[in-house]
Amino acid sequence: MAKEEIMNQLDMAQFSGRDLRMTSKVSKNGNHWYEFIRVACPICGHTGNCIVNETGTAIICTRCENKHPYGTAWYYSLKYSAKTNQSNAIRMSKHVPDIKQASHANDNQLDKVYRLLLLYYGLTKADFKTLTSQRHLSEETIKHHHYATFTESKRQVVRTESGKIYSIWHLLFKKIGIPLDSWLGVPGFYGVNLPDCKELLPIFNTVEGTLIPFRNASNLITGLQVRVHKIPVYIKVINKQFKSMAYKIHASADGSFTITDRYGEEITTGFGVFHQENTVQLPDGMLTFKMSKGAKYIWVTSVHKLEGCGPSGDLGLPCQVDLDGIYQTLRLEAPANFRQQPKTAWITEGGLKTDVATEQLSQVFTTQELDKFGHMIIGVPGTSTWRPLLKLIADLNITRVTLAYDADFVSNKAVQTQYSKLISALSNRVVVQIAIWNINDGKGIDDCLVNRKRPKIICLNA
Repeated sequence: MAKEEIMNQLDMAQFSGRDLRMTSKVSKNGNHWYEFIRVACPICGHTGNCIVNETGTAIICTRCENKHPYGTAWYYSLKYSAKTNQSNAIRMSKHVPDIKQASHANDNQLDKVYRLLLLYYGLTKADFKTLTSQRHLSEETIKHHHYATFTESKRQVVRTESGKIYSIWHLLFKKIGIPLDSWLGVPGFYGVNLPDCKELLPIFNTVEGTLIPFRNASNLITGLQVRVHKIPVYIKVINKQFKSMAYKIHASADGSFTITDRYGEEITTGFGVFHQENTVQLPDGMLTFKMSKGAKYIWVTSVHKLEGCGPSGDLGLPCQVDLDGIYQTLRLEAPANFRQQPKTAWITEGGLKTDVATEQLSQVFTTQELDKFGHMIIGVPGTSTWRPLLKLIADLNITRVTLAYDADFVSNKAVQTQYSKLISALSNRVVVQIAIWNINDGKGIDDCLVNRKRPKIICLNA
C-alpha cells in the first residue's frame, strides 16, 4: 500500500478470534488495541508489532513512515464509514468486560519473586545443552544469571488429604519471609478462584521455553523473556477450489507442512514459503494458503488476566544490563562510585545475546581496549524500543557508547530507520561509536565475538 493512500475503516468482522491479539494499550476513550498476529498489517504487509484499534479507524504501524510519528511507530487514520462503524460497535459490545489488573510491582519485589520462581523451575538438561553448545554460555554464567525452563508440568496448586487447597507460591513466599501477596504486579502471575477456596490463588503461566532474566543496573531481575521451544506457525487459507472434503494444514517453523483430511489421515506433505502464497494440488481441487511464523522470543506477561499485568514498567520494557568482571567488582565493592564514574557501554538488542557477548569481551579485547569500547553491554528490548535506554545512559553516567546491532541491519529498512533515530538521539548526549563486522563472521555481536573476530570500531561524533 502507498503510504499516502487513505484506507477505508477496517471491518473488524473479517478477523477471526486468532487473527488479532489484544494488547495492553487502551485509548483515552476506552478503545482497546489489537496486534496483527495471523493476518498482515494492511499498511506494511507484515504480521506482528503493528496494531489496530477496536473500531477499525486507526492503525499504528511500526515499519512504514508517514507524517504522523507515534513514539517509535507511525499513526494512520482510516476513512470513517457509518455502516462499518456500526457493525464494529455491535461486534465489540459483545466482548467480555475489562478484567481487574494489578499495578506493576517495584524492582525489588520483582527481583525477589522472579529469583524464587527461577529457582523453583530450574533448567532442563536440554536447555542447558542448548545454552552451552549452541549459544556458548559457560555453566558459571548460566547459574549466575539464573536461567530456567518453564514447563506446565510443574505443580502450582496442592490439595492436602483433608481437601484443603494451597498455592505452592504462598508456601514458598512464607518460607523466605515475604508477604503472601508478593505475586501481585509481577508479570506472568495472575489470580484464580477455585471451588472450596476462599482466597485468590496465584498462578504463573507463559509458553513453554527457556526463561531469560532481564537485569537492571543494580543486578535486580525486572523482567523475563521466553525463548519459545516450539515456534507457532499460523495458517491463512487464501483460496480453496473444492467443497466435498475438509482439510487441515499442519505446519512447522522450518516450512514443512502436512495436510490431513477430517479424520486425520495424511493426504500430502511438502515445504512452503513463509509470507507467500503456497498452492497444493489435492485429490478434489487446489488449496492456496499463506504461512507466518510466531515470535521466537516473547515477554512474560499476564495482561488481561485477573490481577495480572503487562511487562512494561514506568520506563517501558526492561533493558538487559550486563557487566564484565571488572565492572562487576566495582559495582559490588563501591556501588555509589560505580554509578558516578564516567563509562563506555556497548549497545545491542536482546537479553540472551547480551549475556553471550559480555562473557566473550575479555576473550577478544584487552582491558585497555575495553576502557575505550566498553566493559558493559546494554541490550535494548527490541530494535524499535530503544527509548528507555536514554534515561539509563543518564542515570549510569555513560559518556560513550559503542553500537553493535546485527550485521544484517543494512538489508532491513525498518531496522535502518530505527538505528538512524537512535544514533541521532544519542549524538546529542554522548560520544557515539559503531561496531562493524563481516556478516560471515556472525550475524550478531555475540556470534562475532564467539568466533574470535574483532569488529571495526568507528567513531561518529568525537
